[in-house]
Amino acid sequence: MAIGDRLQGYSGRVRRLLEESRVEVGDEVEVEARGETYRGILMARYELADPNYIVIKLSNGYNIGIRVEDEVRVKKIASAKKPRFVPPPKPKFREGLPRVTIMSTGGTIASRIVIGPVGLDPR
Repeated sequence: MAIGDRLQGYSGRVRRLLEESRVEVGDEVEVEARGETYRGILMARYELADPNYIVIKLSNGYNIGIRVEDEVRVKKIASAKKPRFVPPPKPKFREGLPRVTIMSTGGTIASRIVIGPVGLDPR
């Protein structure tokens, strides 16, 4: 499955359920399972993970996996604008300034590093 796949990482029974519900990654959905209702944004999945889960991002920012077994209903609440990131142009090389390497290891919330001129007060 390609990165551009509208149901990236979903396969088998869960993918069929999502297709029948006419939802895509990025849509706001409501999932009913085992007497509970969960509402959030449908997230892409890692393709090699257990295929029997739907992953959504809740309004509090946490992701949860909902196991698809027995009766599960998925309802599309709203189509979301799909995420898109266009990186800014690379800064021009300026002679005489030291070279700096910035390494990011990710985390729960992805971050972007903004580099400004040295000596500016970040407040």
